[in-house]
Amino acid sequence: MGLALVVTALAWTRLTPTTSGTLWAEDGRIFLQDAVHAAPGTTWLQGYDGYLHLVPRVVADLVSLLPAATWAVAMSAASCLIVGVGAGLVLVLTADVTSSVAARYALALLAVLVPTLPVEVLGNVANGHWFGLWALLWLLLYRPRTWAGAVGLAALTLVIALTDVQVVLLAPLALWRWREPKNLAIRLALLAGVAAQAVTLALTPRHPSGSFPGLRNVVEGYVGDVVMPWFVGTSSGTGDAASATLTTLGATAAVLVVPFVIASVLLWRAGGRLRRVLAVALPAGSLLVWIVAIAINGVPAVLVEPDGTEVVLLRYTVMASLLLAAPLVLAAGSRLPRGRAARVVAAAVAVPLVVAVVLSWRPVATTRAPGPLWAPQVADAAVRCDEQATREQVLLLAPPGWTITVPCSLLATP
Repeated sequence: MGLALVVTALAWTRLTPTTSGTLWAEDGRIFLQDAVHAAPGTTWLQGYDGYLHLVPRVVADLVSLLPAATWAVAMSAASCLIVGVGAGLVLVLTADVTSSVAARYALALLAVLVPTLPVEVLGNVANGHWFGLWALLWLLLYRPRTWAGAVGLAALTLVIALTDVQVVLLAPLALWRWREPKNLAIRLALLAGVAAQAVTLALTPRHPSGSFPGLRNVVEGYVGDVVMPWFVGTSSGTGDAASATLTTLGATAAVLVVPFVIASVLLWRAGGRLRRVLAVALPAGSLLVWIVAIAINGVPAVLVEPDGTEVVLLRYTVMASLLLAAPLVLAAGSRLPRGRAARVVAAAVAVPLVVAVVLSWRPVATTRAPGPLWAPQVADAAVRCDEQATREQVLLLAPPGWTITVPCSLLATP
């Protein structure tokens, strides 16, 4: 609980006042708008763009009960809380993965340390599903001690599966100790969630933005958007630092993958069946999550918004970045050689990673950096409701092109 609160607070410090005070696209037009126009609880299993989004819809139902002027800040705070809860879960669930307490804390903290996190993902619940996926990874490798714990983890698994269709990518890990009765309950919950997502996809098909951008674009995007930010950060907030470095280095930028490859090799050599599974599954999963996100959405590494601006799609980098960095942590906590040479190599890898996180901690330029701020819009809309005698008003969201229709009855000043 303590770590969850600390990580929640740390996550909040990564948001600028403008970012936390601006309502994100789906948070507004899909989840909150549906919440205010329907009875509580009736939208929780309503599909959107082919998938179920249970947690964002539950959060939106709760936030819609608050004064309208607070919705943006409330959704941002809820997003930070999701990161904190996810970190707390990872700390507990990695007990069977490593005996190193320091490594467990590091794995838990990774969720709030990803350099690209504040650009698009942090501060909105629509993208909070990544942290559920991160927690579920370790949940599937955890052995419940009691039946009460197994039931609780099965319920948590179902919630995560009803929130993110990408849990299907973790299905191979569900084979780990699946025959144990307590683990079987968790696997059945995962199966139920995946089945519900499949039905939703069949009833409300997803429509990709475009076609697969090509293998070269995917590889360059992975190196530039997933690997490189761990070394150069995203100080501009839109990935320009990584993009500029990639342009300068060209194909030689691939050398930055080497430390992560070495970490996976060392993790394999540390011995133990689970370590070897993770030595392969984590880097492979990092690539898979990235490729699937690009392929399903049919978007290149750079997307042109309605106003003509180019935006690096860093919302797809978070889980891929977490999976990429995890072997570094696990290898360091696996009782590897502690000689002077090992310490020099570790420092050579750790220092740039720490610098990148510091440089990217609170980027000024994010997708929501231009606003529009939510609270002033609510105040103006309330005045228009009185002057125009209208029943509802349209307010602006971020990024450009997104709006939400709010009943005047919710905009009126108490």
